Amino acid sequence: MLISTPFMHRLTRIKQLAHSYLVYPSAVYTRFEHSLGMMHLANRMCDAFEISGHRKEVIRVAALLHDIGHGPFSHLFEDIMRPYNKGPDKFSHEEITEAIIRTDHDIVEILSGKKRLSNGAHPDNIHSEVLSLFSKPPEDSLGKSIISSSLDADKMDYLRRDSYHSGTVYGVFDLERIFATLRKTKDKATGHEYPAVLEKGAPALESFRLARYLLYTQVYQHHTRLIADRMFLRSLELAIEDGILPKKFITFRGREKKFLESYLLLDDSSIYEYVLKTNKKRLSTEIMSDLKARRLFKRCYEKDQSEMDTSRAMDLWQKNSKGKLKEIEENLARSIGIRPEYVIAYGESESDALKSYRSFGSATQAGDIPMLYIDADGKPKPYEDVSPIRIKEEPSITFYIFTKGDYRAKGKAECRKLFDK
Repeated sequence: MLISTPFMHRLTRIKQLAHSYLVYPSAVYTRFEHSLGMMHLANRMCDAFEISGHRKEVIRVAALLHDIGHGPFSHLFEDIMRPYNKGPDKFSHEEITEAIIRTDHDIVEILSGKKRLSNGAHPDNIHSEVLSLFSKPPEDSLGKSIISSSLDADKMDYLRRDSYHSGTVYGVFDLERIFATLRKTKDKATGHEYPAVLEKGAPALESFRLARYLLYTQVYQHHTRLIADRMFLRSLELAIEDGILPKKFITFRGREKKFLESYLLLDDSSIYEYVLKTNKKRLSTEIMSDLKARRLFKRCYEKDQSEMDTSRAMDLWQKNSKGKLKEIEENLARSIGIRPEYVIAYGESESDALKSYRSFGSATQAGDIPMLYIDADGKPKPYEDVSPIRIKEEPSITFYIFTKGDYRAKGKAECRKLFDK
């Protein structure tokens, strides 16, 4: 029944990998497929942890519903919504997921046990328990770890699935070995349970961590995808300024009910049409049309922070904010002789790629469940104690400048003057 609800079915129209299909043509699978896959792996994790019955069903349902708050082109739409939804915490799609589970009539009816099953029986009321798995701190720490942690069903599914659909081998890791060595361990002080792997499963866990890093750096952060994603965001920013994209689609905090009514209408196709349907000649429409036709901006500058002159690197590091990047775009556009909207300055950080390499201390401070292993004496310990891989303290940033193809040569020359002098 949950699979047939409008918000779940909407995921069939949202690509998992955003614009990666422009680089990897088969990377067109959806959040719906991933959600089914995650539920399957959550089921297997429950078996490994000896979780069954009612508690297992709660976790399976949470896994199925974990992505229903995603907007068009997945995480990209969060970048558009964030400035319009300010608050004490950083805005994310998870807030919308919770709101949908809490308020959507169809989902509430099913999870509260008010709708009969096909055999006529009433299901259990699991509504509040499913919601609790998305809360911080969760009541069920082990159940929460299956949904969201350093080693969860979400990552294990999307890494293998993204690798398969992109036609690469970067996301391949030994899934079966991880399941064979997966165990639960208990914190004696709090009584909370956490996931861990046996020490002999460490090589498989290392392959998982490397798979995530390589998939981020080689697929998710491929420069062509970055260009397409930035063009999409630039078009939407301009469409909001022009009133083409109504703010009812992006203002969530303080108006949840009205927002969700509008949000249900948004998917990868409809968001394009909202921008393209206007009869007025707008820059937002022009950029979106170019993106749809794969007339992409071109890369005219790319340099890792570590390769730059120290003073220049510090300057650009400080300018990796929306206001400062806009200043760079305006200065470069003036030098080239084009509109600033045709220049995109962007800093891509390694931070997401390195999240699975967090130490025990940094993970717990961030409120995440750290990676643990069980030593020969049966004691849980931080995984970094046994891992041969260490990471640098600060993730590197690569700076890019993209511009319309006709101005690429001039853009390259001006970038050398501005950034390499």
